[in-house]
Amino acid sequence: MGMNTGSYEDTRRGARRRNPGRGAARVRVPARPAMRINGLSYRDVAALLRDLRREEGVEARAMEFIVLTACLVSEACLAVWSEFDLHARVWTIPAERSKSGRVHRIPLSDEAIAVLEQVRGCDPTWVFPGAAQARAGYPAFRGLLERLGYPAFAMRASRTTFRKWAAKRPQHAEVAVALCLGHAWEPMLPLIAARVPDRFDACRALMEDWGQWCATAQHGA
Repeated sequence: MGMNTGSYEDTRRGARRRNPGRGAARVRVPARPAMRINGLSYRDVAALLRDLRREEGVEARAMEFIVLTACLVSEACLAVWSEFDLHARVWTIPAERSKSGRVHRIPLSDEAIAVLEQVRGCDPTWVFPGAAQARAGYPAFRGLLERLGYPAFAMRASRTTFRKWAAKRPQHAEVAVALCLGHAWEPMLPLIAARVPDRFDACRALMEDWGQWCATAQHGA
């Protein structure tokens, strides 16, 4: 027996005619200008951090820290206190968890240290306890971001935001930006040594400037 496609199409058309929502004016939800398809504008990153600072909970602190250190989401979610030297203001990510597969040292700005101070004592091992489950699919972050008016990819876009901001600051060497992001630069090590003799000091200066920008930048600056 053949299928009665005419009746099926009539049913579909009838359903469309009976749908009271079809053709009705859509309610427009205001979108934050900071968020675009290719990431978070560095001109508006301070607004995101201001919104996060108003929120309580480990997830909000983890998101602040991810932006301020330009690290991978998984690196922050799985961070343990033994990786941190708060006196020297350095976070050392072991090779097995870093992007390049090498030990990655991130200098900590004043703003990043301030976030760590807020979560000290929450757990003897994990810096952001409970956030480890957010590394696959970011479920712990998604609800908070959407409630604040940002899409879930805002955290993953924060590294691109940092790179675009740094590209507008010629006082910071490109190699310092790459090193802060944990990129592997093995073929260029001789060039790096020549252009940036003290690489970690260059990275520290870059991260301090980024922390100050995140703390003080005005919308559209």
